[in-house]
Parts: sequence; structure tokens; C-alpha cells
Amino acid sequence: MFSDEMWRILARSLGWSHRESEIVPALLDDRKGTAIAAHLGISRHTVHTHTERLYRKMGITSRVELVRRIFVEYLRVSGSGRSRYGARSTGITRATSGGSHRAPDSTQR
Repeated sequence: MFSDEMWRILARSLGWSHRESEIVPALLDDRKGTAIAAHLGISRHTVHTHTERLYRKMGITSRVELVRRIFVEYLRVSGSGRSRYGARSTGITRATSGGSHRAPDSTQR
């Protein structure tokens, strides 16, 4: 999905440990915990523990959220996802304590 260099940039930007940075690409490839464990030479339980800590660190609860966060971070660090005015134009909606908030669209006045 990403080059090795981009994975390193994303890992550093998102604050992943070395082991988390080995596990995340496998999670995005939809590998199961047992396959990840076998590939890394660790137990399935250890993969699960690293995954839980990663989710907690990132404030997420699922692989879908992990994919979203990585994609948004990729757009940020690569300079993509910017409108012609330089502002982000992802259109991502996120929940807040006051309801839902939609990122501003450059076409709205």
C-alpha cells in the first residue's frame, strides 16, 4: 500500500512503537492475528496486546478507524488532500460532544 519510507514517516508521525509499525501494515492487509504472529515470531496474544495498546493510543476501536486515521495522516504528511486555496478539503465528518461536525468545504460561504 505504502512504500517502506512512507510507513516509517507514518509510524513516526502517529507515535507507533517499532512492533506496532510491524503489525499495522499486516492489519491493513487484513491478516489475522495468528498469521501476523507467525510472520513476526511472536504469540497471537502478543499481537492482540500490541493491537489493543495501539488502538488505545490512537483513540480508536476498530480496523476501519485505523485505516481512516492512517489515510488522513497520509494526506497530511504527503501534502495531498488540500484544496486550491491550501485548506484541507477532506469532507470527513466526526462526532463531537455537541453533535456532528463537518469539516468546512471551500465552496461554502
